Amino acid sequence: MFILSDMYYNWYSVNDYNALTQSEKEWNANKAMTALRSYGFTKVSAAGIVGNMWAESGLSPGQWEGNTPFSGGYGLNQWTPYTLYSDWVEQDLGRNDWENNGPLQIDRIQYERQTNIEFYTPQGFTYLTWSDYVALDADPEYGLTVDDAINYAAYVWIFYYLRPANPTDESIRNRQYHARYVYHNCGGNENIPPWLLFKWSKLNRGIYT
Repeated sequence: MFILSDMYYNWYSVNDYNALTQSEKEWNANKAMTALRSYGFTKVSAAGIVGNMWAESGLSPGQWEGNTPFSGGYGLNQWTPYTLYSDWVEQDLGRNDWENNGPLQIDRIQYERQTNIEFYTPQGFTYLTWSDYVALDADPEYGLTVDDAINYAAYVWIFYYLRPANPTDESIRNRQYHARYVYHNCGGNENIPPWLLFKWSKLNRGIYT
């Protein structure tokens, strides 16, 4: 029998970028999409984030940058330094279960949105806010198809949130591809209330493989 709680707090988590199988990545992607959509992100904007997570961490919440623990970036989003995320969990939330914790990492994104941090408009780019990003969607009236909107959401997340030094065209296309893949194959469910996801996240210790 399918158990809902398994869907939201049992994540596949490893510290090896290439270790998760396609089905395990899709499992994690579905949970990430569900959590983000429950927090009000459109399916398009959530896919832009999760597609980038696929490239950043292989969708493993336990991924360390370079596979080296306690060095550089960490987690689905590769927060750099990792203490941006770990200190928030330990000091602000008073918890010590930040490692391998997918739901808490999604909660961190929601916290950043609520406190208006980490998302900035780069010089020379169109001004966008967190609210603008969260609401991104297709607009048939202006010829903006679903896939156009997904590509744009992935692009915005790269430059406004992740802000890599010199992203290549190949890297951008790869992230957009995964965002489209997530949207069409791992869309999640927006009808799970955030309070329930947060309750489940407290129980999470990950699936260790």
